[in-house]
Amino acid sequence: MIKLKPLAILLLLNSALSFAQKRPELLDPAIRYGVLENGMTYYIMHNEEPKERASFYIVHNVGAMLEEDDQDGLAHMLEHMAFNGSTNFQGKGIKNFLERQGVEFGRNINAYTSLDETVYNISNVPTEKPEVMDSCILILHDWSGSLTLSGEEIDAERGVIKEEWRTRNNARRRMQKALAGTTFHQSKYAERDVIGNMEVIEKSPYSAIRSFYKKWYRPDLQAALVIGDFNVDEMEARVKRILSMIPAATNPAERVEYTVKDNEGFLYQYTTDEEAQYVQYSIMTKHDAVKRENKNTTYLKNQLIQSLYSLVINERLSNIQQKPEAPFIGARIGYFNVVRTMDAFVIRGAKPAHIDLIGSMKALLIENERIRRHGVTTTELERAKVNLLKSYEEALKNRDEVSNDRYARNIKDHFLLAEPKPGISYRLEFVKSELPGITMQDVNMLVPSWTRKDNMVVTVQGPTEVDFEYPEKEQIAALLDEVTKAKVEPFVDQVVDAPLIADEPTPGKVASVRELEGIEAKEYILNNGARVVIYPTDKDDNQILFSAYSKGGRSLLQSQDLPTASVVSSLADRSGLGEHSLEDLKKLLVGKRVEIGTGISQHAETLDGSTTPGDFETLLQLIYLTFEAPRFEKESFETIIANMKLSLENASANPQKVFGDSVSISLSGGNLERRPVQSLAFVDKIDFARCEAIYRDRISNAQDFVFAFVGAIDEQIAIPLIEKYIGSISSREGQESWKDDGVRPYSDGFEKIFYKEMEVAKQTNYVHFHGAGNYSRENSVVLSIAKSILQQRYFETIREEEGGSYGVRMFGGFSITPYQNYHLTAYFDCNPDKADKLIEIIHEEFKNLLKNGPSIEDYNKAIEGMKKTREQSLEENTTLIRGIMSSYSTGYNTLLPKNYEDILNGMTVKKFKKILNEIVADRSRLSVIMKPKV
Repeated sequence: MIKLKPLAILLLLNSALSFAQKRPELLDPAIRYGVLENGMTYYIMHNEEPKERASFYIVHNVGAMLEEDDQDGLAHMLEHMAFNGSTNFQGKGIKNFLERQGVEFGRNINAYTSLDETVYNISNVPTEKPEVMDSCILILHDWSGSLTLSGEEIDAERGVIKEEWRTRNNARRRMQKALAGTTFHQSKYAERDVIGNMEVIEKSPYSAIRSFYKKWYRPDLQAALVIGDFNVDEMEARVKRILSMIPAATNPAERVEYTVKDNEGFLYQYTTDEEAQYVQYSIMTKHDAVKRENKNTTYLKNQLIQSLYSLVINERLSNIQQKPEAPFIGARIGYFNVVRTMDAFVIRGAKPAHIDLIGSMKALLIENERIRRHGVTTTELERAKVNLLKSYEEALKNRDEVSNDRYARNIKDHFLLAEPKPGISYRLEFVKSELPGITMQDVNMLVPSWTRKDNMVVTVQGPTEVDFEYPEKEQIAALLDEVTKAKVEPFVDQVVDAPLIADEPTPGKVASVRELEGIEAKEYILNNGARVVIYPTDKDDNQILFSAYSKGGRSLLQSQDLPTASVVSSLADRSGLGEHSLEDLKKLLVGKRVEIGTGISQHAETLDGSTTPGDFETLLQLIYLTFEAPRFEKESFETIIANMKLSLENASANPQKVFGDSVSISLSGGNLERRPVQSLAFVDKIDFARCEAIYRDRISNAQDFVFAFVGAIDEQIAIPLIEKYIGSISSREGQESWKDDGVRPYSDGFEKIFYKEMEVAKQTNYVHFHGAGNYSRENSVVLSIAKSILQQRYFETIREEEGGSYGVRMFGGFSITPYQNYHLTAYFDCNPDKADKLIEIIHEEFKNLLKNGPSIEDYNKAIEGMKKTREQSLEENTTLIRGIMSSYSTGYNTLLPKNYEDILNGMTVKKFKKILNEIVADRSRLSVIMKPKV
């Protein structure tokens, strides 16, 4: 355990800790707020989601914008260095200490750097040991100003940063950087992109990063955030005791806020990239961001009005984009904060294949012009008000389910931006008082106030190879002028006034009931054969989760129907239900919190959804209609097909799409008849005439399904409703199972190596160990332990020691469909020059684990991490419903201690090694490797 030095403790105890401070307005009274004498701000809050856990954050009002040119990228590199040694935690001490507590690097220990801020977090730390709480605050102390920044560690991290740059250097990032000079006109924001200049990363002297750290990491620019299940008074005393040790800055440099210059008229630029897939455009009107001192109740009311506008305009855009001949896709119109000193009114969309770029831009601008001239309608505004109020009411009901990390993300904006954070109780009362008085005029005046002739920026980005000429500025000017002169009709809102279900169903009855083993859940079998599991829980008193499962899936279809089957569930979800189109269905469900979706996978049919206790009957009505009255709209089908073709037309330019297809083909052993990959030829085989027949073949027969409801469900209320809606679903005799179609991965050391032209040279590697294996819960847990250990080993060797990759992602698990098998997979990008050595390490670490077993430290870290994750996950309804469904899909209820905790507790290093070797006795390997074409 890391402990404070005795002298430091003595000095602290003798310190006079007077904290003269004024509590900010519009800050949740549940948050303990203060400012230490050294200038550091702190926020402390009691929260029990999850129970007996806490999250620790340190927020720095520091980012890439504060770098000098010879430090370009060092703010981000400094974030990496925070995990590589500090005064109280030498070397990898922070990571090692936390992982011994079951706190996982990457998942629970992380950080990010942006242009204006840097944030570090330690999440989901067990709170039972006071010394662990002390140590977490001590880590914040060291992150504040006590990093070692040794030359050896700086040099080692250069390679990791370079590989992160290599991994993330995609078409989107390159085009954003190319447009930055126009987007951020005459501003330093155009010169910084966080990841930085690789020449600086590779060659900068140690003094550069040390100078940045000394200048900007200081308590007056920092806030400590601690949220969790603890005594707030004790935590505040701990924060004061440890963080007051940090000395105040002497003659601190001014923290400058950089602005974006105004421009006359509009600026225009287009850029292209060989790997881009879509043509996208943006029309942005710049505004000064709201000043900190003006973020008051008037600001809150303006946010409400903006939210109402966003609900209305995005409903309009969504409905247009459901049509097959929609002139734009991915469209969004709204008012956003772009960078700290700049807000913007943004009109953004992408060009479909069937329309020219100018035509697409015009159509979206016309929709903005429509709302600018004619405003919103009364019925639209009322729907928006109902939905907005409902969202705040639901938020209040769910306040005890908000996670520590979500609270922390909200609170940081109070520190950095002075965003009001008065708490959900205040927010709801504020909304209730202000919402009725917001008029159509309040909403209608927004767009005219946001639009102007100056300070406009128009950008276009897309593939290099296109069948048209990208427009010049004169064409954009003509377009903008044309839109202002165009005749634009007012929007007509079609009001829906009809019941969700036209004819009341005839209820069924419960035929039998049994209790599920080990949990307080019951299975009801209805007289139509449907099995319904009800599991009341106290995890969230405003949530009911739903899932349904049936064996079979695409494995029971003929090969020629597989392309069509890939879109069937999406088509049904987008076509509405019963007598109602999707657009009308959304209007009928205004003010309700209910979701449902269908799926047809390779070996199963599924339905998933969620609701609240008050809307439970509505969910059941939607389930009934999903089975008995699905819709299949030709327009929706044509929209799906058009979007698929658009995504595939330039797919060959995207290296990751090509790589993903190669992996899929390898995992199917080249069986493209039963496992086809998406292509334009694939899309041409999709047959609308077969959609309904395939859907009704797969999503039908109540007797073939098990339905589960988990959460705040009252059985006495639920059973009659379940009998009415699920009990009336049609059924027929018999239950299906999946079919083994014989598809197997390539084996015997299969290696697929191919070369792809790419803007930034990188090698992508997929190393897949697989084989037949006997599925059991013990074997599954052992494989999970192995995956965790290998993840640790690859982090230490491939990332930290070799600096050869930003990180190796490990996947692993068992499957029982269509046969019992296992896999362990390593996936990573890397420097092509180091690839052979890194792949050798992948194999050597795996062989070493089998031959010698893991080190005690690696094994214990894996076990502690799994125990902590398990303990936390059992507090979530999502885990509980998955456990129930697993008992029907695999025969094992994963919620039972005998199927997890007992296995972990009874495991030893020796036993783990023995079982792992038994699992992988049948072991094959396949590799897919994409190299840059020289």
